[in-house]
Amino acid sequence: MRPVAAALSVSFAVASLVSVAGLAPSVAHAETQAEACIDKVSTVRTWFRGTVPPITMDDRLKLEDGIRVAVETCEAALATTPDDPKLALTLAYAAISAEEHDRAVDLMQQAAEAEYPPAMLAYARLLGRGQYVDRDAEGAWEMLLGALKGGDEAVKIEAALEFLPGGAGPESPKRVRKTFETMIAEGSPEAMITYAMRVLKIAQEGASDEAVQQGLDLLREAADEHGSSNAMVTLGLIHLQGRLVTADRALAKSYIMRAAEAEDPRAFTAMGQIYQSEQDFEEALKWFQKGADKGDAFAQFMLGFIHMSGVGVPQDMEMAVEWWETARWNGSRQAGSYLKVHRERNQ
Repeated sequence: MRPVAAALSVSFAVASLVSVAGLAPSVAHAETQAEACIDKVSTVRTWFRGTVPPITMDDRLKLEDGIRVAVETCEAALATTPDDPKLALTLAYAAISAEEHDRAVDLMQQAAEAEYPPAMLAYARLLGRGQYVDRDAEGAWEMLLGALKGGDEAVKIEAALEFLPGGAGPESPKRVRKTFETMIAEGSPEAMITYAMRVLKIAQEGASDEAVQQGLDLLREAADEHGSSNAMVTLGLIHLQGRLVTADRALAKSYIMRAAEAEDPRAFTAMGQIYQSEQDFEEALKWFQKGADKGDAFAQFMLGFIHMSGVGVPQDMEMAVEWWETARWNGSRQAGSYLKVHRERNQ
């Protein structure tokens, strides 16, 4: 297998898992293989996300072994159900991580031509950017339209964003607006959040007052009318920071606590940030621990940071490194960066 360093910037899209309950044994076995394939590729994706070059030999070996297992698992799954476009696409992502680009393109094209929306979106990105294939703007446009027509909510959102400047499709603000307006009218909270943050760019400098107000209204609708914990955390952080609205710590806590009651790990971590900003390190530690126990990589990184700094707890670099290692393999690039600095200092 070739070195993995060149693959660190690859973006993976992992299909959702399928339940096998109640299926006949042979079908259940095929579904179990499919789930294993998706799980292995998802793991590799997470590992790459938290990897900061230059990587150590131990990291390199772990990554290469993970890639090998992902490829072999997906090959076995696809051999059982060779016409499954989801598996073809997932194996394509594994092949990209292994730098088998021609094979990945063939698999992705096969899945896209089967009109599998996530594959159509992924293949459109390759065509639109000329990555691993000759650039084909018209082909990318056709694939994106197919993804918009047949995709689930997440695929439609991602496909619509490709029509923004810098995307894989031809720039078309009208198409972006129409797609999101339709999804918002249908009550999609994720479309509301994405439109507010990505299309209206309310968190960026220079956003107009009108755009900010429209974005905030959409976030409130997603949180208050549709119960989106994602929107609650986003609004909580906005009210905590006080850049788009007047800072209101009580309202920030109110929104984030609602998300915490829904067991959203991001909310646990956000509560930790609030208490940390209030210098209540004991309470902050409790909330970061809750987030870390739920697998939130940022909470795990923050626990490492707290143990490094010795604020609220005895300073313990060994514990800090342990938490950073956990966070890094859970996809935290910040933890990867801190580990890199720690290694360099020790050297």
